[in-house]
Amino acid sequence: MKKIVFASLLCGLAIQSGVFAQDDDFLYRTIQIPTYNPVVNSSKAKNIIIEQNDVVRNNYPTEVSEENIEKEDVLRKPAYAVGNIYYPIMSMLGKYKNEIKTVFTDIDGILVPENYANVEFRDGIYKSVKNLKSHNIPLIFTTGRTFREAKRVSEVLDLNSKYYITQNGAEIENADGEIIYEKPIDKVHLYKVYCELKSFNYIYTQDIKIAFYRRGQVYVFRNSNIPDLVDVPVVIDRFSDLPKDIKISKIRIYGKDAHNLDIFKRYLRRHYSKSLNIQDVAQNFFDINIKDATKENAVRYLAENLGVNIENAAAFGYSREDVGLMDYLRQNGGLAISTEASMQEVKDASSYITKDVEHDGFTFAIDTILGNNLILKSDK
Repeated sequence: MKKIVFASLLCGLAIQSGVFAQDDDFLYRTIQIPTYNPVVNSSKAKNIIIEQNDVVRNNYPTEVSEENIEKEDVLRKPAYAVGNIYYPIMSMLGKYKNEIKTVFTDIDGILVPENYANVEFRDGIYKSVKNLKSHNIPLIFTTGRTFREAKRVSEVLDLNSKYYITQNGAEIENADGEIIYEKPIDKVHLYKVYCELKSFNYIYTQDIKIAFYRRGQVYVFRNSNIPDLVDVPVVIDRFSDLPKDIKISKIRIYGKDAHNLDIFKRYLRRHYSKSLNIQDVAQNFFDINIKDATKENAVRYLAENLGVNIENAAAFGYSREDVGLMDYLRQNGGLAISTEASMQEVKDASSYITKDVEHDGFTFAIDTILGNNLILKSDK
């Protein structure tokens, strides 16, 4: 009884310290969220777009004169085009000289359509995985999914990965599911988010749910009725029922009302963006990680501790949490690849843009990479 009263008092203090104690319609005001805006010298913007992305956007002409692009023939010899968007990723055969020895990839948006619940792949994905294995090139997932989900995908593809970067970069597991790297959310922030959610639900009579993730295991409150949980959850009645020594890697927030869920998400970003990453995932849920739990930090750990050479690595990115990974690969000599359907921030940060998942973009890019490797080998 004392613990419950004490917990209630703490929640009360958290509410008073937050904006919920102010006028009820505060959250319905427009909240400006910072977006990724790369600094570009306008006088050289066209050259930068061509060199870093090798893509012609809708507002850029398909024909470019020698005056605009020095020693650049990619645009006059497009490899593949749909509408006004070019996919000259094939030009990497002549431009990108490093042999690819490791490939990192997101699952959703790259191997399957975004937030696709079923583990079903286009034929080209199986072909690409088989080709990578035949060239002894590891394929490592960098996903927001749990280890259990990523492992299941690996088994369907007969991938046999040695490492899995999961929970948006908060965990790295080996093939046996042992955590070799983690960036958990501290108990203070866990409890703060829990209290903010209770307050929001009470004030706005919402029914937003919360789930806590650790190495694929999910903890939910009784009667949560959260849809589409992949694994059987551990049911708890109170926050204090979480194991005392547990390290939660990710919080997932669910809601049926997308508008009000977005309001709560923007509120958290406004007040916790310095310490938490609040990730857009789908219309009816979003993820929360500690600030330094990122995919690029996880890949950096593999590079520094397990002998992965970034200069010989390629990474596929799709959503906003891939922006940092794209930057990290490109700045360290690696190959950062997005798809035509990737979020704009990811495309801006990538080296090359391939086709989307519905048009076998992953297979298109892997075939190109393997062709490049074969050319390099034949030159030795």
